[in-house]
Amino acid sequence: MYFGGNIMFIGEIFALTSALAVGIGAILSKFLTTRVKFLFIQAFRSLIGGVFLILMCFVLGKGNQYLEIPPQYLLMTLGAAITGITIGDAIYIKILSIAPVSQAFPVITGTRVLFTTIAGALFFQEAASWSTGLAAVLIVSGVYLALSSRGAVSPVAPTGDGIKKWLPLALLVGFLWSVYYVLMKFVLAEVDPMIASSIDVTVAAIVLGGVLMLQGGRETLGLKQYGRNTLLLISANGILIYGFSLLLELYALDIAGLGNTAILVSWTPVFVLILSSIFLKERATLRLILGTTACVVGTLLLVIF
Repeated sequence: MYFGGNIMFIGEIFALTSALAVGIGAILSKFLTTRVKFLFIQAFRSLIGGVFLILMCFVLGKGNQYLEIPPQYLLMTLGAAITGITIGDAIYIKILSIAPVSQAFPVITGTRVLFTTIAGALFFQEAASWSTGLAAVLIVSGVYLALSSRGAVSPVAPTGDGIKKWLPLALLVGFLWSVYYVLMKFVLAEVDPMIASSIDVTVAAIVLGGVLMLQGGRETLGLKQYGRNTLLLISANGILIYGFSLLLELYALDIAGLGNTAILVSWTPVFVLILSSIFLKERATLRLILGTTACVVGTLLLVIF
């Protein structure tokens, strides 16, 4: 643990701050999908985030820790990088390009919460009380209401693809992110969160860069075709998500526990609902508001009880 236990609710504060950053990043990513292919967005923002984190590690004097990671924890870190960031985050960007962000987010976070809370009880003996069960019920109900909302259509990159096109992808992302949580919970027992996240994000950038090369050769990675402003926005997105949000989330994971962190970051749909209404002009229907509220009430149960 990297912070003293006497600092009350520090893990919860980190998780909620991370959720806000993810919400902002989702709006920015949705906007970017109208300009750039989803794989390039994920590859480039991972590259920027990875470089930023590596530099921060050396600036803070943590560079020697790269050589001290036990092999088994390094393998788990690489597994987390492939499942959660390389595949999971890439599919997530794809979802943002074809679905209303305010509708897709409750589904993804709800799925992640359920899988991760179950994993926390199975693998880490984290207590599962009546409040945890009720929170799970509320989140499932919230996901259903969000899915049944038919009015959350964005004028930014409107899509003809229905729920059937993106729902399986959203469920898959929720599962992959929960696998990432479980692997990183093991890793954080021995590895500093900043070191672990810098490896995760950099590995994702390398793998996705290789995929882009195989798809379209060097031309796919040519930066001039995207324009300076677009590249700056993707860079800001990478630092926000991986240099700030992911790092806070990993510290929260280490301090607050697997289930607590997973449920607290499910506040993200609230931030997404508000921000998407303001910046993307997505319609906040009654069902969508009720569904998002149900997800949030579930998070409060965990903190209060």
